Amino acid sequence: MGKRQRRRNRQKAKATGQRQQQPTAAPKADIVQYPTAGTPLLQVDIAAGTPPEIRDMCLAYWEFEEPGTWARNVSAIGATSFVYATVKEACTVSLLTVACPDCSSPLRVTSRSEMTATGFWKAGAMPADTVHSAVSCADCQKAQREARAQRVAAEKLKGEEQREARRTNAGRWLDAHREHGSWKEEPSMKAALALLSMTDILEKSGTGSFGPLDKAAYSFTGSGDGDFEVMRELHSNRWLAPTTPATIDNFAYKDDDTVHGVYPLTVPWRLAHWAGDDTAAACADVRSILFQEIDAFEDLDFVQEVVHDLEADMIVKYLGGLLENKYDEAPIPEARIPEAHETAKTALEGGFTLKQMLAVAWSATSRSAAWGARTEWVKPGMVSSAAVTNLGKGVGYAKDRGVQEYEPPHWLKEPAILAPARRLLAEHAKAREAMAAFRSIHQRIVSRADDPVDFHDELDDTGFKDFGQQFQDWVTDLKAGRPTRDETHAMTYAVVTPDGEMQIKDGTAKTMRDEVSLAGAGFVDRVMLDTTRTINAYVGELVPPTKENDNRVAVEMLRLLGDEGGKLFGPIAFFQVGPGSHRPGGLDREHQDLIRAAHQAVVARTSTST
Repeated sequence: MGKRQRRRNRQKAKATGQRQQQPTAAPKADIVQYPTAGTPLLQVDIAAGTPPEIRDMCLAYWEFEEPGTWARNVSAIGATSFVYATVKEACTVSLLTVACPDCSSPLRVTSRSEMTATGFWKAGAMPADTVHSAVSCADCQKAQREARAQRVAAEKLKGEEQREARRTNAGRWLDAHREHGSWKEEPSMKAALALLSMTDILEKSGTGSFGPLDKAAYSFTGSGDGDFEVMRELHSNRWLAPTTPATIDNFAYKDDDTVHGVYPLTVPWRLAHWAGDDTAAACADVRSILFQEIDAFEDLDFVQEVVHDLEADMIVKYLGGLLENKYDEAPIPEARIPEAHETAKTALEGGFTLKQMLAVAWSATSRSAAWGARTEWVKPGMVSSAAVTNLGKGVGYAKDRGVQEYEPPHWLKEPAILAPARRLLAEHAKAREAMAAFRSIHQRIVSRADDPVDFHDELDDTGFKDFGQQFQDWVTDLKAGRPTRDETHAMTYAVVTPDGEMQIKDGTAKTMRDEVSLAGAGFVDRVMLDTTRTINAYVGELVPPTKENDNRVAVEMLRLLGDEGGKLFGPIAFFQVGPGSHRPGGLDREHQDLIRAAHQAVVARTSTST
């Protein structure tokens, strides 16, 4: 190869390299505007390199001369679904006089239906000058969706962080209740009765908690508002504490997400932590405080009034329930509800029972419904109003007549505090009867009592002979291996043990002394009563002063009989002394009745305070 050929080859390679370095010009898109005559309103951008048949399909699809009318139907162009998919993929269409309200660029559409949705595709509606659309363009809508998704994600994260903070604060708030060492203020009568019924529920369930009340089948006061107030009072005064399971939505929060309070009807409850975690012991402790420490139920008249109020509420609910559910009448007019309640309460105070008043209410609604059925001019509400009137008339009619008793229907629920309130009233009535019986016998015996015997130093309670002789007999019997002799007389006596039980026994004076003295150091002390001078008692000396030996019942019996002493421990024996004699004697029938009556009065009174 000669030099000339080599030079030609180099020039050819250089030219080829220069051609390769020059950038290839990008193909230009095919742009067509419609209508072809006049002001362009729509622009079709067809991607470069689009096959001619696809280009023709796009133009045929979008061609028009007047807004509102297309040049041809889709079916005339091709298969509908194929045409839609192909046009959407191959071209972009912009409305030249309709701008996006966000970015001001021409609004884009991908199909005729989207064009119609803009509201401009009708005769005379397409603007000649640029206007803003009511909706954003696709790009702006996408950006808005992304921004909205980011905002939702941020809010979700913030919400999760807030819920976690509230969950932590709610747990701390619940734990803080364990630091409460005692109750703050005495409960009101209704709250105290509710607390008493709560102890009954807790003992029966054995779960240690009750509620939530908005899901329970019972109500303490008979109404949601009443339960709310009672629970709030008991919680604020530290008689109750909310417990788990509870959700963070059961609590009210401050701005910093710390707990402000709890919604009383939505959480489970337990007795306050200061009462302990043993349910039975906690219930006993709360009852002891209510009855003995603060004497919450001293005002029995108030307890009776609460019972009458609650029962009157039940009667009004029964009256309204019959009218609405059985006779399809309007509810009792609101203005007459207080009258119906007062009528029912007055009847209960006058001696009617709840079940009798249910019978009277049933009769009142029946008569009123019958009157409404046969009277043409009756207006809505008049039958219900007449039922209230007939309730009062029915009470007046039944005062001097026998009244049936109707059992409450299953839908008429008794407030939970009614049971302990009625129990209190019954126990106090029993205690009053027992006390009246004791006083009757006591006054009869005391009025006949002679002057007391004058005791002196040489009189003792060691077996009614001198101690020296008694000791010699004891030594003689001991040496001979014989049991200790009992030469005391037979008698009837009463023994009260620390558990509160009393027995009338037949034995000897020595048997009585031994039964009492063996609990302590083997000796006894005599208790002489100033009021009931024919009754004395033996108590053992040096009996260990433990809780198990505390004889509260016997001490209260002695107080009824005239003793003003303090605590006594161990079994205590009651016996009779006659006029002019210090020796223990057997209880005759009348004095046995007196001791029994004293025991029954004390037990009845004690049962109302536990």
